Formats: sequence, C-alpha cells, structure tokens
Amino acid sequence: MFSSEDRELIKRIVRLASVMLAASGAAGLLSAYVPDRQAGINFAGMWGVLLGAIALWAAIVFNPWVHFRPVYLIPSTVLGLGLIALGQYLVAGDRGTFISLVYLVLVLGAAFYSPRETLLLSIFTALLTGLPIIYDYHPDFVRHWMVQVPVMIGVGYFSSVVMHELKRSRRERGELAAIAEAARVSTSLDLAATLQATAEQLGQVLESDACLVYMLEDDLLHVRAATFNPAVFPEAVAERVRSHPARVGQGLTGWVAEHGEPIVTGDAERDPRAGHVPGTSYDTLSYVLMPLTVEDRIIGIISTIKQGKDQYERDIVNIVSIFADQAAVAIENARLYEETRELAATDSLTGLKNWRHLSDRLDKELHRAATEGGEVSLVMMDCDQFKAVNDRLGHLNGDRLLRECGRCIEGLLPEGRVLGRYAGDEFIILLPETGPTEAARLAELVRSTVSETEFLLEGVAVRMTISLGVATYPRDGRDAEALLKAADDAMYHSKTTGGNYVSSAAGAA
Repeated sequence: MFSSEDRELIKRIVRLASVMLAASGAAGLLSAYVPDRQAGINFAGMWGVLLGAIALWAAIVFNPWVHFRPVYLIPSTVLGLGLIALGQYLVAGDRGTFISLVYLVLVLGAAFYSPRETLLLSIFTALLTGLPIIYDYHPDFVRHWMVQVPVMIGVGYFSSVVMHELKRSRRERGELAAIAEAARVSTSLDLAATLQATAEQLGQVLESDACLVYMLEDDLLHVRAATFNPAVFPEAVAERVRSHPARVGQGLTGWVAEHGEPIVTGDAERDPRAGHVPGTSYDTLSYVLMPLTVEDRIIGIISTIKQGKDQYERDIVNIVSIFADQAAVAIENARLYEETRELAATDSLTGLKNWRHLSDRLDKELHRAATEGGEVSLVMMDCDQFKAVNDRLGHLNGDRLLRECGRCIEGLLPEGRVLGRYAGDEFIILLPETGPTEAARLAELVRSTVSETEFLLEGVAVRMTISLGVATYPRDGRDAEALLKAADDAMYHSKTTGGNYVSSAAGAA
C-alpha cells in the first residue's frame, strides 16, 4: 500500500511527534518550579537571550550548508521583531492569541525553507517569543512558554518536512513530465521539426513565456527554433530576439556555451553576465539556460523565459537538465540523419545534387502535377568542347571548371529550382510548376551568363559555352523517362547547330 519512501516518512513523523510530546512533558514538569516573584526587568536574562538569539541568527545566515534567500530572510526577521512587540502587548492579556500567531508564522516559513533550515528558524523564533519575560515577568506566562517551546520547534519542523515532501513529489512529477515530453521530441528525424518540438514541449512543461533553442555554429549561437507568448513578446520584439545571435562568452547564452554550466537567474537585466538585445525593453525577466550536450560537446543552448522576478525555483535545473539531455540526443540524431541524407543526395565532384536525388524529386513533381494539374520543365545542359579543356589544362582543372560552372548556374536559379549533375559534363535543372516559355527564358539566361563568364584556372582565363535543351510535362512527355529523352534530344539538336544554343523539345522534334 505504501512505498518504502512513504513508510520512512511515516516513521519520521511518528518519531518527531514522540520527541515533541516527551519534550513538552519534560518542560511541563520543569515549569512547576518557576518562581513566583515580582515582575520587573531581568537584565542578566535579557542579555543572555539577546546574545543567544544573535549567535543563533549568525549561525543560520553564515553557515555554509544553509542557503537562505535574502528576499525571505529580511521579511522573516522584521516579522519576528513585530511578533515580539505584539507579544509584549498581549502578555498581560490574551497570551493564546500570541502563541497562535507564532505557529502561523512557523507554518508559513516552512513553505520557503528546507527542514534543516526551518528547524533552526523554529528554535530562533521560540527563543524570541520568550523575550517579553524579560520586560514583564509573569510566572503563568513563563510556565506556558516553557511548555510551548518544544511544540513550536516541532510544529515548524514538522510543517517543513510535509511541505518538503510535497515539493519533492511535485518535482518528481515535473521530471516525469519532462521525460515524457522529451520522448515526444525524439519521434522525428527532421531537424527543423525536432528543434521546434524541443522549444514547444519544454515551454509547456515550465509554463514559460518564451523558449528558444540556440544551435552553436562556429563561435556564434543562432536561434533555430522558438516559441513566444504574444502578450509578453509582441511579434516585433519576438523577431528581434529570434534574429539576434549570441557570441560564445558574451551574455547569459554565451556564458553557458563557454562554461558548459546552467544558469537560473531571477532578474536577468541585473545579472552581471547578461547582455541586452537591441530594440527590446528592459523588463524584469527570469531565465533558465541549459547547455545541450552530446558526449561532452556543446551543440547548443536552450533558454526559457518568464516575465517577473524569481519565477523559477532553483531545483528547476533538475527538470530542465533531464529534458535537455534527451532533447540533445534527439537533435544530434536528426542533425546526423540530415547530414547523411544530404551526402547521399550530393555529387561529390561539384557539390550539386546528384541524379539519384533529382530523379526522386522529378517523380514527386510529376505525380503532384498529374494529381493537381500543372507543368514541370527540365533543362538539360552539356558543356561544349569540354574535352579540349581537359586535354589542354588537365583533368584536375577540368573538374575545377565543372565546379565553377555549377556555382555560376546555381546562382541564377530562383528559389525552388534544383540544379544537379547528370553525368560527365552534363547538368540538369528541374523546374517545378514552370511552363515552356518561362523555362526557355531561364535557359537563355543561363546560356548567356556562362558564355560571358571568364573562369580562372591556375591563372589562365577560360571561357566556355553550353548547349541546352528544354522539355515540359505534359506537352513533351508524360513520364520521367519520356521527359528526360525529350530534353536530351533538344540538347543534342543545340549541339548539332554549333553549340551555345537553347532548343525546345517541340522545336527540335
């Protein structure tokens, strides 16, 4: 019924209750010996209690294993002093109200501190509640106070133990949620989709106003995926943040990339390591930044942001770390898969797409055109008198000429058009959603540009011309094989006319 951790917690509570009852009983016996004497100031007792309280307070603040946050410690001290003043007022009247307020403060304080820290605070508070004795001695109050001291300490400590367990349970649920969400990230081998899923899933787990995934490229970190709460980050601000790269060693993101350590900051603008994105306001923002690490190598940074001060608990690092570890593996796998796929589709000599990739893409475009209606064009090109260049300058320069020619042609193509190497010194341009007129215009632009360009090969200026053939689906062929043959025939017609010419399949037929 109960787990081992639950049973251990129950035993701990029973032991604590037993000790508290025993201490209260002992204090009750001792309270019977409180002397009945005239009220007045006990200077020796006053100094003893004050010095004891100061020593205990110093032990709390300066002890290396206690990590108090000043934002809570200062109000706690002020509230404690207020309780003393209230106790002085109530000591001659309703003492029960005073003690009840002390218990309330201890329970509230337990929500902010660990059990070990709360135990010290409870002892400190219990001693402070006895200060009215020094100024206005009442035997009944002294007896009542002696009985209540162990109860105060026990209630404070018990409350902290319970709240600590509740926080631990909540943290474990958060860690499980992080693991579940990170598992969802790893379901895709598409790099862009994986990065976006990483930003979205972690943003949901932490309920953040923004989550950004930076990828490390040379010495810069670029935002490759992001989610923004438009109420906190309007589109204009979000775009500035998204387009602003971070340099390693500069700003919070750069600091994490340089040191490989996470950052949790409750006020980023006041953090000495922070920079500022130009064009954005100086709002109070809380950040959590975690490196994405694969085999001790940082591949990126994940950054989550919440509006307001101290919005993240320190132990949130555990949740983000679990998520980041799994997300980093998923991102690296997607990146390697994309690189492998890119290498498989790339011609090793020219760096252009190879015929295998072009063939697959051509089949897809023809299927789409057949289903939705439309046209697809092919431009086949062959270098004129390329053998003469090889014979005169050597095959290495011939290979260099093919690469330079490919770069020249690729720079002329609009987005969505694909250039690839077919075989030898032949190239193909795939033109989706393009008719014969537009394809012929583009082919003529390629022909004239190449013929007017001087290619430098080992200091020698070389000019080259190309022959081009244009074919369009469905006019010149209704499948890939027929379309390719029509373009090849048109190109051969251009070569037979002397080269440096563009022929269409319809005109060459």
